[in-house]
Amino acid sequence: MAQRLGHRFSAHSLCIGFATAAAAEEASLKKIMEQTGHQNSDVALRYIRHADRWKDNPTESLYRRKPDAD
Repeated sequence: MAQRLGHRFSAHSLCIGFATAAAAEEASLKKIMEQTGHQNSDVALRYIRHADRWKDNPTESLYRRKPDAD
């Protein structure tokens, strides 16, 4: 199983996953950088991805069901 996981995950993708999850839990960028070893905040910020693209997304209201008119 470990060999199969090696084909699906890389150190880079695990770093992105960590940074994204830590940011979602409101960890400071400084603490994330301490863990990932980044020296430059601009580079570190590229590792933080949108975990939930619908959270606070303005298009979400387009898909909300509107109440039926009485």
